[in-house]
Amino acid sequence: MERKSSENIAAALKLLEEAAKQKKDELRTLMSDKYTNLRSLIMEGEGSLMESLTAVKDHTLVVNGVWTVGPKGAAWARTSTVP
Repeated sequence: MERKSSENIAAALKLLEEAAKQKKDELRTLMSDKYTNLRSLIMEGEGSLMESLTAVKDHTLVVNGVWTVGPKGAAWARTSTVP
């Protein structure tokens, strides 16, 4: 009787271990997906931030008279050297 009880306990522990491994894999996948989404969000924000910073820099150079805007579609023209 004691042997049967030990076998049942061992079988139950094995089932619990297998279930824990499955949950661990599920959690790992969920966390990986979450971080992938976070990484994508950061990358999108970085591109947007760089565009905004470039626009501010260009605007500042125009306001300070270092650059002038040419006709529509033309490149920026340097008007003086930066001190």
